[in-house]
Amino acid sequence: MKYRIVVLLIISFMLILQRANALQTKECAVCHLSHNGGPVKKPLTELCVGCHRERIETGEHKVDIIPRYQVPQNLPLTKDGKITCITCHDQHSTEPIMLRFEPMVLCNKCHKK
Repeated sequence: MKYRIVVLLIISFMLILQRANALQTKECAVCHLSHNGGPVKKPLTELCVGCHRERIETGEHKVDIIPRYQVPQNLPLTKDGKITCITCHDQHSTEPIMLRFEPMVLCNKCHKK
């Protein structure tokens, strides 16, 4: 069990570094149809989970759902009002976790105390 956790942590770290490197070197084609940006290659959740498979485990925040709470305008939803990975994560950030705000500040934007 410990071995699996260590392996998952190493893989996660490597994927984060790969993603950060793609952003820093402007390798837009990792996610986008062209190297200049534009439309993404796959539906957003499918695209994110392609590199971040571990994020769909039990206990993670639900995505591709219409939120029960009011979501501030600076947290983007899909055109049909659904939460996606980029609601909370800035996909073009160079920060390791890519959150739009500090963790508790972010959660409290929708989940009031």
